[in-house]
Amino acid sequence: MVKPHFETNDLQATLEPLYQRVLERFQLPNLRLLCFFDVQNPKHFDQKFGCKYRGLHRTVHGIGYVPPHLQQHFFDVSGGFAFDNVVYLPGRTCVAKAGAVITFAHELQHFVQHGSAYKVLVANNLLSENLLGFDPDSPAKAWHIPHEQDAMLVSKRVAEAVLGTEVVSQHVESRIAAQDDLLYWQYFQNLSADSPFDLLAQTIPWVDKYRPQLLALQQTKVDFSQTEWWQ
Repeated sequence: MVKPHFETNDLQATLEPLYQRVLERFQLPNLRLLCFFDVQNPKHFDQKFGCKYRGLHRTVHGIGYVPPHLQQHFFDVSGGFAFDNVVYLPGRTCVAKAGAVITFAHELQHFVQHGSAYKVLVANNLLSENLLGFDPDSPAKAWHIPHEQDAMLVSKRVAEAVLGTEVVSQHVESRIAAQDDLLYWQYFQNLSADSPFDLLAQTIPWVDKYRPQLLALQQTKVDFSQTEWWQ
């Protein structure tokens, strides 16, 4: 079950048709998902994720503090969780149709990863969160981690199918010209949307490289001592 919420009627009129077209491009897991399109840029999220974040995917249970205008949609009439996961786009992302489509598709792919390859996603998240500590001299950026590459490829492919390659290209060029997360958009610009990508196959070498560091983490979701840790 997927439910959208658009914070204003104007936003709904603008984005709901595109939302539907993006959804049609995905086979989503059988989990309850809230898709929240905002007109605000909550300070808490800016402080937590950085003011350049474009969107996020999280599980609702254990997400921690979220702004009240978002949190109120998490619960059903009995007070229990109405959703398992949430995809959230802040106001700065929803201003541009192309930016909203690209980011929504990106976060939906993370939702797909969560439902179809949970332990692989956990491994990627651990790598992303700890890479600087694992390898301070690594030249890798966040978008080099396999789960991000996968989401970027899917988002570019979906956005080009929904909006057309020219619209997507113009949006990317505008972000580059504005120096808005320049290296990220340059990397995105050079991606070939039709490139095949095997998330597990791409993740295994990363785990092999940083296995000692991953084993040292205090987490119980993935047993990296196992050869087939993803099972």
